[in-house]
Amino acid sequence: MKTWKAAQFDAADGWQRERVDLEGIRRDEAEDREHLLGQLEQAQARIAGLEAQLAMAVAEDERLRATLVGVEDQLGRARSEAFWDRVMQEIHAILPLEGGMTPDDILATLQPWTKRGAAIAKEKLTPGSLREKMKVRSHWGRYLVALDDGRFVRRAN
Repeated sequence: MKTWKAAQFDAADGWQRERVDLEGIRRDEAEDREHLLGQLEQAQARIAGLEAQLAMAVAEDERLRATLVGVEDQLGRARSEAFWDRVMQEIHAILPLEGGMTPDDILATLQPWTKRGAAIAKEKLTPGSLREKMKVRSHWGRYLVALDDGRFVRRAN
């Protein structure tokens, strides 16, 4: 009986130690789980912050692209205006003060580099386009005067 009681005592003591060990393991696992959940929450918060930054960056990218398109458009218009202003200066030098010339005559006398410049500037240099550009300058009193018969003369300085 003593042996039986000693065996029961040892068994109960073993179960008690095992229960304490399991409680320690359970506590450690609970702490690990809480720690991992905290890390997960931090990671999710970081992800949310990065997503917000990404959305802002995408919006800024779209804004900058739209601005770039506008600036490129302005630059194209400025280049076109500068090109046509150089053409009008050349025409001003070609035109007589009296008698006048038609856009066909003027186009035939323009320098070859002016004609090549039109292609580089992506502009059409035809008698019709030249006539329209010259009409605009004439209307605003720049470089030349349009005559009623379709000819142009140099505007006196």
